[in-house]
Amino acid sequence: MAHDNYSSVLHALGRTAVARDLAAEARRAVAGKHPIGTMWLDVKRASLAFDAGDWAEAEAVLPTATPAIGAQTRMAILLCRAALAEGRGDNVAAADLIDELAPLTARRPIHRR
Repeated sequence: MAHDNYSSVLHALGRTAVARDLAAEARRAVAGKHPIGTMWLDVKRASLAFDAGDWAEAEAVLPTATPAIGAQTRMAILLCRAALAEGRGDNVAAADLIDELAPLTARRPIHRR
């Protein structure tokens, strides 16, 4: 999604406030029309809020990592939750989240014909 990438570039250039506004605007535009896009924009909004020090907002907009969503999306959510937990000094919760990530990051064997 272009808005996700564009907000990443803005953030990298130090324009985090603009990146956050863009991600929020994009999220409103796709809400109800593109569920996975909405979820990824929520993850982006949480990540930007975390980096800006607005951890309450990061927690508020971060979706729940249910087993029904794809592995890549679930990993992004769990990583953000782990960063929030560690940032708050809850190392046990952070470790639990990292443990939950382990099976999602395992390499699959290469099948050769």
